[in-house]
Amino acid sequence: MCKRLMKSRFHREIRDGFRPFFKEKKSLTPGKVRLQWSTHGYQVILVADAHSTTDNGVLTAEQIVAHHNRTLNVLENPDHYIQVLPSEEIRFGSRRI
Repeated sequence: MCKRLMKSRFHREIRDGFRPFFKEKKSLTPGKVRLQWSTHGYQVILVADAHSTTDNGVLTAEQIVAHHNRTLNVLENPDHYIQVLPSEEIRFGSRRI
């Protein structure tokens, strides 16, 4: 079985397994950029100072994170959005992350 098919099947199983949980949720705060969540209609909050990457030979990790924070924060869609916030502004109930 090719890696692509295995990866696709794996992601489908993960997605389907979480579907009942996500059905009740209106927003997601992933620690990793997952644009796929926004395409399923969820409001996504990216924690600006809690995601990372590595240098890619063209940009440094800091430049990539800054680019993602700036670019994703201005994407617009009439049904959902991706919001970028620093960790001190994000609360779950009465707790900060």
